[in-house]
Amino acid sequence: MKQAFTLIELLMVIALIAIVSTIAVTKIGGISEASARKVSLANQKAVERGVAAYLAFGSRGIDRLDSMIDDEVPLKGASSGFYDLAGASLSKTGAGFYLGPDADKLGALDALAVSERNSGLTPNLANMVFLPYSLSADEAYALGNWGYRYVMRHASYADESPLARYSKGDDGAFLPDDAGIGLDPNRSACIPRAITNGMVVAAISPFSPAGREIYRDCGQNLTDTVDPGGKSPQEIAAAYRADSASVLAQLKATGGPLLAFGLGDRASIVGSGDAGLESAPYATYPNRKFYTRYILLFRVDTSTKAGRVSFAGVIDPCGSTVRTAQAALRQ
Repeated sequence: MKQAFTLIELLMVIALIAIVSTIAVTKIGGISEASARKVSLANQKAVERGVAAYLAFGSRGIDRLDSMIDDEVPLKGASSGFYDLAGASLSKTGAGFYLGPDADKLGALDALAVSERNSGLTPNLANMVFLPYSLSADEAYALGNWGYRYVMRHASYADESPLARYSKGDDGAFLPDDAGIGLDPNRSACIPRAITNGMVVAAISPFSPAGREIYRDCGQNLTDTVDPGGKSPQEIAAAYRADSASVLAQLKATGGPLLAFGLGDRASIVGSGDAGLESAPYATYPNRKFYTRYILLFRVDTSTKAGRVSFAGVIDPCGSTVRTAQAALRQ
């Protein structure tokens, strides 16, 4: 007579299968993410080469890059430079960085769907890498003079622009055309806005450790004057802010702030016949509800009447330069 398995034996087998399955899924997930990061790094390098070639080929700037700022941030008038938003940088009410469409302005769209499907910038960029920066008249003039005349701002209203509408993808990640506005954060930057004096743009923070690392990777050697021992990134940033005058003086002496703009589908470099990029790539390893385009960094030199805009590098949607992305892959 065949003896049946006991309950304890069955539970042991089920537990072993669960453990093996967990290990397998973890390994496969790790391999998948590593592969996505390798593709992202290759894309990042290709964007860097393509932008450099485009700018060298015709001595013109790149128009219609994506703004990383919410579409309702007001002009700052004659003032220029970094400024704090008193916590509003994490708002969806038009007071700071782009964090997705405002649910109150999207008509009948479900607020939960909006919040889950489009959160705009990744938290690392909004919290630890970017700071708002108001352009001076000279900086705005230099950008326009070198061909950087418009930025594409993100749409907040459901009926604001037909360019914000698109078809639902196979993964079902975003809402279809009949919902009114495309909730894909990569496609919602669609309204051109002229760059002008007082416009608020995203810039790399010279105060946070992550931001300072980007400056160094882009050739600006900001000397560390704060001992990081035992301090959190927020505490280190607060210490640098307390000594902001010397930080900003050092930043000016090494080349000035790095301004950040997203490389979206509407940028003049995309689809250019002579030089540039066939399409605007995106990174797949961040959560796709965030803005996943690559971000171009520029310096503006206003020491001459015409000014000068120079390309400094590319960061991915999580704020990694090519060097830090390479280092992460080696770990």
